[in-house]
Amino acid sequence: MDTKTITKPKLTMEAYMELSKKWAVFLLKDMFLGAKRFNDFLEVHPEISNRVLSDQLKGLEKYGYIKKIIVSTTPLKAEYELDELGLSLNKMLYEKAMWAIKHGLGSRNDNYFKGKDIEKAFGIKK
Repeated sequence: MDTKTITKPKLTMEAYMELSKKWAVFLLKDMFLGAKRFNDFLEVHPEISNRVLSDQLKGLEKYGYIKKIIVSTTPLKAEYELDELGLSLNKMLYEKAMWAIKHGLGSRNDNYFKGKDIEKAFGIKK
């Protein structure tokens, strides 16, 4: 019997650097409220190209921040959701957002949050 051992991706410098890519934090933030489809991301971020979005999602998946779930095969439909490593970033990303707001780099009402409660957007319980 051929069995494969599934191991967690090791947090390497490459995995850490994946978070510095232009859209990574925005895509992760979007998934704190639940699984998203490819077109959901495009709807929220119309300025991102299909190719860049695809590359960013593949990178986040490769390093274990998110997982791709096939919902249907005909037609092919997939959803992306946070994996354990991605979920562990919620407090850090929330603090980063609050820092930006405190220093005038954004507001609770800007397009980044689309009018949603910031704490809810990051899964932070008040």
